[in-house]
Amino acid sequence: MAKDLQSRSRDRRFSRPGSDAGKAFLRACSTRFQRTGPSLFLRPLPTYSQSQIMGLIEEANGLPLSTFRSRYLVSLETEVSFSHAGSDSPKYEVTFESSASIHGRDLSACFDLIQETSADIYAKSDVGWSPAKKRKEMQLPDMRYLLVKESKKQSSPDHEHESVFAPSSLNSGPATRSNQSSEAASEARQLAGFLSFMPTYEDGKEVVYCYELHLSPLLRGKGVGKKLMSQMEDVGRQIGVCKAMLTVFVDNENGLRFYERVGYVEDEFSPAPIRLRNGKVKKASYVILSKALE
Repeated sequence: MAKDLQSRSRDRRFSRPGSDAGKAFLRACSTRFQRTGPSLFLRPLPTYSQSQIMGLIEEANGLPLSTFRSRYLVSLETEVSFSHAGSDSPKYEVTFESSASIHGRDLSACFDLIQETSADIYAKSDVGWSPAKKRKEMQLPDMRYLLVKESKKQSSPDHEHESVFAPSSLNSGPATRSNQSSEAASEARQLAGFLSFMPTYEDGKEVVYCYELHLSPLLRGKGVGKKLMSQMEDVGRQIGVCKAMLTVFVDNENGLRFYERVGYVEDEFSPAPIRLRNGKVKKASYVILSKALE
């Protein structure tokens, strides 16, 4: 035991830069460095990719809209269209936007569609319906949109309406009221549905999260929702996240059946029923669903 303590004492002498032994050690190192040259001690630093430094989510959300689209939306076809039965039925196409680039008119139409299809379910839930909170959520910096709109060839400026969003929150391009020219008005096309999503973290995991999926009655049951979900999932695969996730109210029976058909199951982090002190079991008004992306 005493020998061991002595050895430790000798080791500590070299840890004190001001001691004689410490100075001798530094002189020896200096002499060795001069003899062998700096290449013995200096090595090139390893190089890391941007995704290794920032993380997959940070890298994806930091990309400009055009780069995000070319890198991750490889399956999105510019002229994808959907039509009703009959040759005179309107046709639709899918376009891609971010919360910064989406036109105020389209953002307003998305909000109107949410309110029309889901405000009552929100109001009955634990979450509640708050138009202000929903508008704020829709404009989160990393939010992305897949918009289903009328084809340009058959659009009409009569569909344009005033945005319910503040001018300061809209893009400085055609989304601002000050420069809504006749040319911009001619590009107005009726929005018939949309999906909003965001690459993000959920319970410490990298995921792509579907925030909203809403379609007008004319487009339901025609495979449009499945197409939008597939495109969002492809984005997640291209980014490299582990799964796609979403939240759906239990009262939304049609929505639950749809998500089950396209491969979503209850996630491990979905809220479990809570047993109250009186013995009753309280279930959450929503479930969290997920789908593994391979």
